[in-house]
Amino acid sequence: MKRPLLGGLTALVVLSGCATVQDSRLNPFNWFGSSTEEVATLAPKEGYGVAQDRRTLVQTIQSLNIARVAEGAVITAIGLPETQGFWDAELVLTPADVPGSGTLTYEFRISRPFVASDSGTVQSRELSAGKFITLQQLDGVRQITVTGQNNQRSVRR
Repeated sequence: MKRPLLGGLTALVVLSGCATVQDSRLNPFNWFGSSTEEVATLAPKEGYGVAQDRRTLVQTIQSLNIARVAEGAVITAIGLPETQGFWDAELVLTPADVPGSGTLTYEFRISRPFVASDSGTVQSRELSAGKFITLQQLDGVRQITVTGQNNQRSVRR
């Protein structure tokens, strides 16, 4: 008679503790609140404008290297801006490239520093950017060019 009473009392204590865990922060299901309904924001009738890249071209392209990998190629370019502090380097495919033309042209784009900085040494200003190109994208390509403000570098195969 004591065992069923003791088992029932234990179950009651354990189950009453579940109610507090259910409402506590320890329960991962409570980490985010319940959903709320909001009015949907629709696109304007005239459409969204084309996003413009506000980054500038790097001043000088110092080197360009194409490394062949099993799935395609990796383009690596090193650019030299006029001062330190430039960031967000990226090789951006120029929209003027026509598929099947045999040439891929990339612009080496960088973001300006938020505050003016010293020119520093050449090594402290160098930025590198890379891009992976698949075998399908390389099909028919004979030349890859990376463009900066003052120069451009090309690699042919």
